[in-house]
Amino acid sequence: MNVPARRDLIAARLLRQTSQGRRLWMVHSRYLGATCASLILALIVGCGQLPAEVRVECTQLPAASQQIALGMFGPEDLALDVSAERPRLIISSQNRRATKTRGKIFHVDLVTHEIREMPRRGEPAQLINSFHPHGLDLAMIDDRKVLYVVVHGTEEWIVRYTVLENELVYDKTLGPNEELTNPNDVDADAHGNIYVTNSSTGKSFLVNWLKSNVLGMRTTPTLRLSTKGWESVADLAKAPNGVLIHGNYLLIGDSLADTVTIHPLPGSTGQKKVLEMSMPDNMSEGPDHDVLTASHNSRLSFMLHRSEIMTAGGSIFRITDIEGSPTLNKVFITDGTMLSAPSSAVYFNNTLYIGQVFDPFILAVPVRDLKQAHVCAK
Repeated sequence: MNVPARRDLIAARLLRQTSQGRRLWMVHSRYLGATCASLILALIVGCGQLPAEVRVECTQLPAASQQIALGMFGPEDLALDVSAERPRLIISSQNRRATKTRGKIFHVDLVTHEIREMPRRGEPAQLINSFHPHGLDLAMIDDRKVLYVVVHGTEEWIVRYTVLENELVYDKTLGPNEELTNPNDVDADAHGNIYVTNSSTGKSFLVNWLKSNVLGMRTTPTLRLSTKGWESVADLAKAPNGVLIHGNYLLIGDSLADTVTIHPLPGSTGQKKVLEMSMPDNMSEGPDHDVLTASHNSRLSFMLHRSEIMTAGGSIFRITDIEGSPTLNKVFITDGTMLSAPSSAVYFNNTLYIGQVFDPFILAVPVRDLKQAHVCAK
């Protein structure tokens, strides 16, 4: 027996001697390195101060909730498409526990819940061979339905597709360039201007966290691509995440600052507003001119969930009165048992559809009145 193999055997025996070791032993061997790294990072990052929890009473229970299995991991972002032949969700899917695995784009029929992959046509070889989708946005530009997708590959890209029935036809790639350091989410207006959040100034989340939380640096802008090229349109932030154009405002979630900032768009006379919430993620338009946003409970549980050690709770918030005095209203709460690490939410036909970062399904929760909902999913 060679020395490395003998060390592995000794380590395995030591792991089996404790209850925690027995749990870690069940993790596939290729995840052990990521597990150890996640534990160390989570202990550091998880000690950050989070805003006070918004407490609500549970008035509805999701007795008829349904898991819509994708057959692939990580339905991280959702876009509602009501202009299709049948209403549907378009979903960004990527296995974030096996980062070399190519991602896909799916669509889910919201009548039958049938799931199909959306074929992508006309892509350059570099994109085909390295397709790892993240945030996405569906928009109508000059009477043409287009889908913008953040793609992490050999480079960082924003890719635009024309949506033709059930397939995506490649249009163009925005990037790579020095501004797109680590894009996370994208949103577009009817004029073709796109807004992109960079979650860090580089690839290292730990380095970015140290800069933001130890050195107090705010180094990451939210970008707009217009006819003038890339330009910063919002304050520097710690880790911008979700982004959404809403009326005269641009909403930006910051997962390290634990805030949602409501910025007046360029040319608008509105005032900047800030809401505190734990680790905000993707955002979408809700009913009655409200906005829905996902939120993770803690960095510690999120990082440990990535390594399949534990589940990660989270919430869906409804942000109301954005043009006036915005407030947070929690409409869905989970401890991670029914759904872990919720990342996005779409409301359609009295149903709340919720995506997640790692596991292979979206959750459909019947909610008759979103204004009155406080759904607790255990």
